[in-house]
Amino acid sequence: MPRTEFKSTLAALLEAADELKKLLSAEGPVQRELAASILGELRTPTFYSKLLRFLDDPNPSVRRAAMISAGALKSPELVPFLVR
Repeated sequence: MPRTEFKSTLAALLEAADELKKLLSAEGPVQRELAASILGELRTPTFYSKLLRFLDDPNPSVRRAAMISAGALKSPELVPFLVR
């Protein structure tokens, strides 16, 4: 990968990470639902801790997205939060 392409890819990844951080702390349910869905799409089991707050969200759509994402993450740490 040429250096300029690498720099541009890295910049895009950092920008995406910043946007995800904003969504993770968003007030609106639509943004929280999106954040929960993105965590599942990333399929990174170590992100389970970011998903926990969405499993207890007051909005049912956010909780549903979090449960679907928990299945995608396949993180054993999430099991107690899903079976209660």
